[in-house]
Amino acid sequence: MAQAPPPSAHQDRSVRSLISSFTSAKIDTSNVDVDDDDQLPPKVELGSPHELLLLKEMERHLDAKSATAPKEYKLMSLRGRKYDPERAAAKLPDLLAVIDEFSLREMSPQLEKDIRTCKLRITGGKDALGRLIVNPRLHLHLPAECAATDFARMLAYLLFRALRADPDVQCRGICVLNDLSGIGTRNIDPRLFKLLTQSVLPRLRA
Repeated sequence: MAQAPPPSAHQDRSVRSLISSFTSAKIDTSNVDVDDDDQLPPKVELGSPHELLLLKEMERHLDAKSATAPKEYKLMSLRGRKYDPERAAAKLPDLLAVIDEFSLREMSPQLEKDIRTCKLRITGGKDALGRLIVNPRLHLHLPAECAATDFARMLAYLLFRALRADPDVQCRGICVLNDLSGIGTRNIDPRLFKLLTQSVLPRLRA
């Protein structure tokens, strides 16, 4: 099979300049938790009496609406917040909001089409810390066919399914391994980066 010719120096500079322009933009990270301790393995055993006690403590901090959430979602938030009951209670509304906003319990024709492109792969592989490896392949993303909100929904849907399927991933988190080979200007959508970093990932980080 014939391979596409390598990009010219001008094309390469254009892509690098465009990537730099939107990744260096001012991004509001006030709602993003950054904590090196989050990389440490959890110290609470899944399904243990200790975990259930922490869940009860978390429930004491929930507002009326969050208190009615399924136990499964409460545990996702608790595990994702490293078993800090107050922090988990404060962030649970964000998780519930992104589930509703992106209709993560439902499939749609656009979502099915986007998943089939394999522009975002979650194979089940994990890194040395036990984090789930997520592999975006942006050279397969065409903004003309997949709006930023469509890509965001696909990412949220696949991550939500992965989190629900593996409680250990809820505890340990994910590792993003980007494949930037073959990326061109036609694959870049500055709105997507902002949407993912400001709206989707901080809230879905159960």
